[in-house]
Amino acid sequence: MSPAIWVTLVHYQRPAEIFAALDSLANSALSCRAVVVDNDPATCPTAQIAARGAEVLAAGGNVGFAAAHNLGIARALAGGADFVFLLNDDARVEPATIGLLIAALRADPAAAFAGPKVLLRENPGVLLSAGMTLDRAGRSRQRGIGETDAGQWDAPAAVDALSGCALLARRAAIERIGPLDPRYFLYREDVDWCWRARRAGLRCLYVPAARAFHPDTRARDAGSPLLTYYLTRNSLLFARWHKLGLRAEADLLAGFARTWLSGSLRPRWREKQAQRAALLRGALDGLRGRSGAQ
Repeated sequence: MSPAIWVTLVHYQRPAEIFAALDSLANSALSCRAVVVDNDPATCPTAQIAARGAEVLAAGGNVGFAAAHNLGIARALAGGADFVFLLNDDARVEPATIGLLIAALRADPAAAFAGPKVLLRENPGVLLSAGMTLDRAGRSRQRGIGETDAGQWDAPAAVDALSGCALLARRAAIERIGPLDPRYFLYREDVDWCWRARRAGLRCLYVPAARAFHPDTRARDAGSPLLTYYLTRNSLLFARWHKLGLRAEADLLAGFARTWLSGSLRPRWREKQAQRAALLRGALDGLRGRSGAQ
């Protein structure tokens, strides 16, 4: 019997990307049901999305990445999903990708999530993510990021975390550990989800034969005050919520201080006042325990 596969996507101000993502899914070797959660009703092309066979759920405004996907996850589980695939609107997958991820999860009953090799949409020969590693302070790093893909990351592996841009979840794992944590609002919720799975004794599988393609976040997010704020704040919240200890928090704060001082003293970074302000505000909000939208 074929598994029931649901795909959740979030729409926010980029209708063309949603269309392309749905077209990518239409070529999948396995039949999937797609649900698009609308975080921006002013620009959501509901009729055109429905014409592509996807269901549209209204979030009522921009509720953030995690909360929006949670609406899609809840709909998928209510609809009988065996597997739920989270896909960014700007990510694309090959026809075999979802099937390969499902096969990996079926082969490992203790695995909660499976993720593909993620390559650059602009240059598919360059890696963006081969899974993630986490250090003792909870900081994440994408394995292989920026490297030319020459097969060096072609070994399947259990990893610390997986990118939420293209992530397959087993139903039983979601029911065991719960959905994404909406308090992050944006960024780090995928790392948190994987952390919770591993704390529950489950594994996160990197499946290199499965491939996804995503824009180069290094170029897209360079100098973004929004990204700076959420990554700074949410790193501190992650460390606190998961009780990594004062040493972890101090380590994070020391790193933020070095970045802020470097940006303040070096002439070529002095024009990035908005980023430095966002870093300071993120650190203070993290220490205060402030979550949700900034």
